[in-house]
This record gives sequence, structure tokens and C-alpha cells, in this order.
Amino acid sequence: MTHTAPLPTPTITAFDRFGLTLFFAVVIHALIILGITFSSESLNKPEHIQTMEITLVQSRSEKPVEDAQFLAQANQQGSGNTPDIEKPVAPRRQEVATPHKNTGTAPESSPAVTPREQTPQTQQQAVMTADAATKPVPDRPQSASQQNKTPSASQMISHALQIASASAEYEQQKLANKKQKRSKFITASTTEYNYAAYQDAWRLKVERIGRINYPEEATRRRLTGKLILTVVLRADGSIQDISLVQSSGNRILDDAAQQIVRLAAPYAPFPDNIRAETDLLHITRTWIFQSGNRLTSR
Repeated sequence: MTHTAPLPTPTITAFDRFGLTLFFAVVIHALIILGITFSSESLNKPEHIQTMEITLVQSRSEKPVEDAQFLAQANQQGSGNTPDIEKPVAPRRQEVATPHKNTGTAPESSPAVTPREQTPQTQQQAVMTADAATKPVPDRPQSASQQNKTPSASQMISHALQIASASAEYEQQKLANKKQKRSKFITASTTEYNYAAYQDAWRLKVERIGRINYPEEATRRRLTGKLILTVVLRADGSIQDISLVQSSGNRILDDAAQQIVRLAAPYAPFPDNIRAETDLLHITRTWIFQSGNRLTSR
């Protein structure tokens, strides 16, 4: 039995590595220089599939058709109910009327569209359309007219100052209305009990003071006459104003009547039932200077 010597183990030298690296480098540079590329379109391109057109017919022929031009669910010679003709005609497709708006014209019929198989390209378009529908619509830039309508800072400040001024004026008017005095006008014919009682007490006091302080010149000259005064009293009984409504014709009597009313002040404060509804009481009465140093009122 003979023994074969073991094969020597091949050794890879540095020159071999350099040669292999140089080979791959040359191949890669050749691909880049020559522009050899691979396209995924050729890989995704669908294969051409032969299709067969099938037609639906609404009538059938008893005799078999020799040299048929179309495929259908039954034998038929010609198209529809047309007898034998020289040139075969494909049966027409059933037309479906599409809804139209009520414009006064009859709706036109359009042929029914048969769904087609979606290719990868149409599927990609459908996905892109759906993504575009879900994306939010970006805000459109404002036009020049819209930008001009935007108020400036100075206009906004001016508008705010106008509002503040109007608000302050309203508050002042509101406060003035609150401070406005409530007035009550009474005469000798007033019948309200609370005002009639107060007026009667006020009259008696003026007549009493008038007899005590009757004008000397009127006594010496024996002057008589009547006049009308309006006296405005405050709630505390003090006098706010005295006005001559009708003169007696004699300045001495007119001045004497006003002086007597001032001498009789202050008068009694308003009772609670009058103070609750009025702040100023206007009393208008006729004063009469009579002979015998008498001053009366009516």
C-alpha cells in the first residue's frame, strides 16, 4: 500500500491580495465611467397579459355560429335582433344615465365605465391623493388689501384711548345722575298729607316772623300789596334759593317779603317720609301785606 504525499497548502501572498483589489477597483470604475445603472422600473414592470373580450347578448340564435367574432354566453348571429348581416357588429353596451342638476335640460346618458385593474402606478397615485387630502392646508399669505386692513399700533392705541374716554365720560354722567337732587314742587293747593303738613308749619312760622319784623317804611307809608315767591328748601331746613315769581309793584314790599323768609330760617328738617323721596322742596305761595302790620299767605 502506497502513501501519497500531502498536497502543499497554498499560501496567499501580498501580491495576490493586491491583484484582487486592483481587479475590483477596475470593475467599479468601469461601471461608473460607462454609466451602467440598474433601474427598478424593469423589475416592477408588469408582464403583458393577454386578455379576452367577452360580450353579453340579450338574444340567442338556434343555429350555431360558424366563424364567430366574439365570445358571449349564448350563440347569436348579428347584433341584437338584427338578422344575418355581412359584417359582424359587436353588441352595444348598456348605457347608464348619470344624475344631473335640475337645469331644465334632459340628462345625457354616459356609457358605463368598467373598473380596470389598478396597476402599481395607479395605486401609488391613489395613495398620494389620500395623503394630500389628509394633510392640513397651509395658511394662504394675506394679500396687500388684507394687510392694509390690519390696524397699526398707533391706531389701536388711539382706539383704546377713545374707548377709555367714553367709559370715563359715562361714569361721570352716571355719578352726576346719582348726585342730582330730587326735587318736589308744592303750592298752596297741595293735598298730599306729608307735604301739606310740613308746608303749613313752614307758613305759620313765616307769618309769625313777618308780624314781628314788619317793614317800618311800609307802616309809615301805609303800603299794602301782594306778591308771589318761590322758596327752595334743603333737607336740613336751610334755604337754597328765593326767587320772585310775581312782583307786588312796590320794591319795598318785594324786598321785605324775601327778608322775612330769610329771617325765619332755618326751618324744620324734612321728616323721614319726605326725605326718602326728595332732596329739595320748592314752595310757591302768595304773600299779602295788609293794613295793621299783618302778613298773610295763601
